[in-house]
Amino acid sequence: MNAPELLKDLHAQCEWADSAVLRTLLGQESLETDADCLERFRHLLVVQRLYLDLIEGRPVDREATRGLDARALAVFARESHASWRRVLGGLAASDLDRIVPLPFAERISQRLGFQAGDATLGEICLQVHTHSTHHRGQVCARIRALGTEPPMTDMIFWVLSKRPVACWI
Repeated sequence: MNAPELLKDLHAQCEWADSAVLRTLLGQESLETDADCLERFRHLLVVQRLYLDLIEGRPVDREATRGLDARALAVFARESHASWRRVLGGLAASDLDRIVPLPFAERISQRLGFQAGDATLGEICLQVHTHSTHHRGQVCARIRALGTEPPMTDMIFWVLSKRPVACWI
């Protein structure tokens, strides 16, 4: 498997997992309105969109998900994932080495205490996947804490399930 194909698979699994968690949230009012679930999912989705905007050279809107309820988040996610599929579908292996300027690099440098390096398109795609997995796991832990069994969203579960596509509401 080459790198662009791997990134497309990672994205397909991410989209499928996001849709599964959002369907779970929308299945119960207590989850659908839980502030912690919503805030973490808003963050997950706005970061996905932020990096997509950076890759495509568009202005970044850090507030794009502010105040969205679970149904609006599902629409936002479906649209963002469709854009990601389009971008990833057109990638060649050579594109993955392209440096993507990050407008927040100086803040990261200050936090690190040294000048931050550059990030490539391939590294950003991996960041989106790992960041999404981390926060999706937090949402699933919250779902369980509220008494509901969260969906299984692991990569290997997706693979063994024959790579299902996302099922949006």
